[in-house]
Amino acid sequence: MDREEYLKEERKAPWREDLRKTKKNKERTDLTRVKMPEAPARERAGSYVEVNMGLSALQAVNEASRCIDCPDPTCITGCPVGINIP
Repeated sequence: MDREEYLKEERKAPWREDLRKTKKNKERTDLTRVKMPEAPARERAGSYVEVNMGLSALQAVNEASRCIDCPDPTCITGCPVGINIP
């Protein structure tokens, strides 16, 4: 089974079907996007400090709640490393 076939089958998993029923797509897309915290400009000027500080667990869950679990997700096919984003 190639990657594309695997992803299509994965999208049919029972837990995904249940998840899709919890919120309508419009409800998910209306959720506000979580802003990625960044290191202050003064701190990163002249250094190699990572700019994006990462999300807390709660922020990550809130951001993941925006996913509409598309049947043919372009976020996966468009990902340069092909991460299977659930």
